[in-house]
This record gives sequence, C-alpha cells and structure tokens, in this order.
Amino acid sequence: MFGGRPPVEQIALLVAQENGCTYCVSAHTLRGSRMGLTAEELLRTRAAQDDDVHVGAVLALTQAIVRTAGRVDSAALATARAAGVTDEEVAEIVAHIALNTLSNYFSHVAEPDLDFPEVSA
Repeated sequence: MFGGRPPVEQIALLVAQENGCTYCVSAHTLRGSRMGLTAEELLRTRAAQDDDVHVGAVLALTQAIVRTAGRVDSAALATARAAGVTDEEVAEIVAHIALNTLSNYFSHVAEPDLDFPEVSA
C-alpha cells in the first residue's frame, strides 16, 4: 500500500523503540541494515525522522499514535495528510503498530536470548 520505499521495517523499529523492547530493536536494526538502511538512517528512524518527507510523516504519525494509545489529535493527522499520508496508510500504520506491539510485549514476557548483536532500546 505504501508508495515508493515501504517503511514497514522502519515502523517496526520505531514501535520497538517506543515500547522499550531491546530484543525487537536489536532484531529490526539488524534487519533494517540488511535491507540497506544506514546506521544513521536506523538511528533517525528510532527518533521518528527520515529525509523522505512521506516516510518522515509516517514515522511521526506512528510515534504519535503509540504515545497517545491511538488518541492522536487532528493536528498530527493533518500534518501527515499534508505530507501525502492517505487514510489507507493510516489504517496500515495502526495495524503494524498493533502487530509489533504484540511482538514487543511477548518479548518482554518471554525474555528470549539474543542471538544477534544487542542494540539497547
């Protein structure tokens, strides 16, 4: 659904960061690097920033939705829409947040051992 560079991995990384899930931040940092994201892009993703205006808007909206438990204000939605984020993309963002939060929480409960380099959330 996302046009251009799909930020799905970036959404997963940002949600893990927001949820304080070191296991998932580590996993999505590794996966993002393997998908071609630079170390700087990965760090900026964790801060909800990107050089691409659309991706940056997706990340900012993702962060706002996570931080407000879905009670994002109309200004945040208007800003995202002004950057080209569609209603369909908003729905997809919420779905990715839900799925990644489930994964983050499961990792918190299960406390799996890391079998890849640790990146602290």
